[in-house]
Amino acid sequence: TKAFAVLNEADNGVYPPSPDVVEHMQEKFPPRTDTLPRAPSNLQVTAKQGVVKKAVLKRLARGKAPSLDGWTRELLVALVLDAECLTQLAAMCSDLLSNIVDAVTAARLRSSPLFALRKNATTTKLDGRPVGPESAIAKMVSHVGLDTIGRECIQAILSKNQFGIRSNVEHAIHRLRTIWTRRKYL
Repeated sequence: TKAFAVLNEADNGVYPPSPDVVEHMQEKFPPRTDTLPRAPSNLQVTAKQGVVKKAVLKRLARGKAPSLDGWTRELLVALVLDAECLTQLAAMCSDLLSNIVDAVTAARLRSSPLFALRKNATTTKLDGRPVGPESAIAKMVSHVGLDTIGRECIQAILSKNQFGIRSNVEHAIHRLRTIWTRRKYL
């Protein structure tokens, strides 16, 4: 990938943290100020243990850097291989998918340290782009959610819309939750 190639450059391809770099990143990629759509209050998603185990063992990438929460796939593997831990992990996934979680926990799972990587090693202008490791727990929960709702259902719902990752992913999630609650896809 481009990020890997940049990191392997002789000068490491990463801008050192400085006021200029922070200002550039905040101008080019301003922090979100709007609130995320809330799940309907009657939404109840039950994560099955087999789905949680499959998400961790087969879907999460190996050897990824931890996010701010410190969790990696390798740590989650140890949990899914223990029956009691797997039960609790499935319960946690159910709570997160049903939006039964406090705002601090939700914000923490969406948070990530950002690194400013150079887009082009030959330019002298500041051209960084933010790259940050995603929480392994958030990634696991997203896989469990996709498998629980059903990939065919999601493709049918989203095929009529174009949702970009940058600014519309929250709206896509909100739409999925609304449709799931109303069972319009059946």
